[in-house]
Amino acid sequence: MYKGGGEVWRRDDRYGIVFLEEDWDGSTLPMNLVAEAGLAGSDFEPFDPRERAKLGGYSKIGEKALFLLEPERFPSLLRTGKTEVFLASEWNDWEKARDEDCWKLQPEKGDLCLWMNWEDLLHLGVFEFKFITREGRWLDPPDSFPGVKEKIPGAVNFVFDPARTGRDLVGFRVMPADLYDTEVTVLGKAIADERKLHRDGQVYNI
Repeated sequence: MYKGGGEVWRRDDRYGIVFLEEDWDGSTLPMNLVAEAGLAGSDFEPFDPRERAKLGGYSKIGEKALFLLEPERFPSLLRTGKTEVFLASEWNDWEKARDEDCWKLQPEKGDLCLWMNWEDLLHLGVFEFKFITREGRWLDPPDSFPGVKEKIPGAVNFVFDPARTGRDLVGFRVMPADLYDTEVTVLGKAIADERKLHRDGQVYNI
């Protein structure tokens, strides 16, 4: 999934996201990856924890793990607020999780949430999880989100990783193409190690 420490996703013409394989430590890695992707970026900032959870299914807030589902992603199913949704994984027997209310997500600030102690999850290591309704309908992760795993065709799960607490997603602003060369020059001053950026058949040392 990750190449060179992360992956770059351009959401639209103005904004992009860097998905790191572990939490951002403030290094220039996100900038490096954006440059290697042939883009110029600015205003690099880690995602808000709840916004990260909306994309990746979970985030760490304080000493708690927040598992979160955004109902507006499934308007026809969750619009009324009457459909019950559960956290399911291998360690709670996947579909059988809907038989126990301790795994049920609760309404909170317009989202559906389940809070757990972060420390209680660490012994599980990296694991896959998904959300399921009481009736047994699986709710897929957002389209194009890289932090997922497809075990079999069409079966896509979220992935919980203790090394990725939420600071693994770094948002940035995509610079216009006509400002690209200027941004490369500025970015080069901030990058500690030498890398090569290919663009239009040219090689820039930055």
